[in-house]
Amino acid sequence: MYNKVAFDSSFLRTAPADSVYRAYLPDMIKGWKIALQNMHIGDTCEVVIPYDYGYGSAGSGSILPYSHLVFGIKLVGIPGYEIKK
Repeated sequence: MYNKVAFDSSFLRTAPADSVYRAYLPDMIKGWKIALQNMHIGDTCEVVIPYDYGYGSAGSGSILPYSHLVFGIKLVGIPGYEIKK
């Protein structure tokens, strides 16, 4: 969320499945990397990312420079990772 407006949402995507977002850690902003590496499968959280862990002084597309970001995240799985019982 940016300026209280959603600028991206996996809930609007239907491929490869409803509400699924797939990404690789090297392609993510620093704030997402930190959040995901501290989550467990099944966790849900709201992540507030300060501008220096987001798009910094450059901004990105409609996101202005020095913008703080808010994301609601639910980690449903990690491809290739199995939970051992």
